[in-house]
Amino acid sequence: MERDPPVLGLSTAVLGVAAWSVSGQGVPVTSVLEVGWAYLPAVVLVGALQAALASLGPRWCVLGWVPVAWTAVVGFPAEALRLPEWARDLSPAHMVGSLPVEDPDLRVVAGQCLAATALLALSLLVFSRRSLRAG
Repeated sequence: MERDPPVLGLSTAVLGVAAWSVSGQGVPVTSVLEVGWAYLPAVVLVGALQAALASLGPRWCVLGWVPVAWTAVVGFPAEALRLPEWARDLSPAHMVGSLPVEDPDLRVVAGQCLAATALLALSLLVFSRRSLRAG
C-alpha cells in the first residue's frame, strides 16, 4: 500500500499528458490533481481490504487480488463483456465515476474513506490479537 500514492501521482500525470496530446490544449494541473484525489480513497480502500485479509492469516492474502483484478476488468473490457451496472459498481474505482468526464460522486468518496478507515482499524485490532507460532 505504501507504493500506491506515487503510482496514483504518476497515473494522474500520464492522464494530463494524454489529454494534452489528444486535444492539443493544456489541461490545468488542478483538474488532473482533482482526478487523482478523487480516486485516492478507492485505492486506499483496496489496500485496507488487503490489510484486513492479511490480518486474518497468510492464506487470505491472495484474496486481496480479487478487487484489483475486478477493477481492471471493469476498467478495460467491461463494455465488450457487456457487464451489468451492478457488477461494474463492485469496482471501487467505477463507483467514484468516470473522471474527468463527470464529477466524482462525493457520497461514494466519503463512504470509501469511512470503509477504508474501518477496515484499517479492524485489521490493526485483529493483528494485535493474533498470536504467531514459532517455527
